[in-house]
Amino acid sequence: MPARFAFTLLSSALLTSVAAAQPAGESRGICWRNASSKCRAVVLTNMGVFTVAGAFAQPAGIDPGSGLPTRLDDEFHLGVRATSDWGILLRLSDRDAIGASFAASVESVPDGQNNFETAVFLRYRRQLGGEKSLDLAVGTPVLRDNEKSVSPFGLVKWNLNNTVGIALRPEVRKSIADLRDTPMRRSNLFVSAGVEVGRTPGLGLSVLYGALLTLFSMGAAGID
Repeated sequence: MPARFAFTLLSSALLTSVAAAQPAGESRGICWRNASSKCRAVVLTNMGVFTVAGAFAQPAGIDPGSGLPTRLDDEFHLGVRATSDWGILLRLSDRDAIGASFAASVESVPDGQNNFETAVFLRYRRQLGGEKSLDLAVGTPVLRDNEKSVSPFGLVKWNLNNTVGIALRPEVRKSIADLRDTPMRRSNLFVSAGVEVGRTPGLGLSVLYGALLTLFSMGAAGID
């Protein structure tokens, strides 16, 4: 998955480079500008660093007879997440745009490992004046911890300008544990808060991020 994601990043980089090379002052089909520009479509190339907080559901109280846990206890987690979020917005008016994006992230977790996750989002942008705008999105994970997962995922982002934004990414993480009597499901709220950069800086950091993920994946798999 990391290698496929890196290929997607490089392909999108070529697309956005072609779009950016178009002459200024003309009505363009695709660009990196905001929803109030002359562009009919806005390319998103966001890269962000977040602090993530929430509670993992951990099995506890081992039953001596079956060896299975008897309950789930919540264990607070505070970690760091790096997220690359790429997509496109279609301009509806001078102030409104809708679209979709694909996000990939790596997060530090309590056991010292790094969990990889991908997600898809439906997005809405409201232009607030000048370069300021508000992004709202809902989505769901596609792959989480090497397993398919379906759970609510959100985004609230205040764009200070066309490049830098402050974002909150709330999500619900579902877990299943085999207890002594029956499997138990638990849903826990996690919130990531951080800063995202877009346009050219986001493009460069995302490509670097994808390359590092690919190298890490190859090294973990023992590929020379």
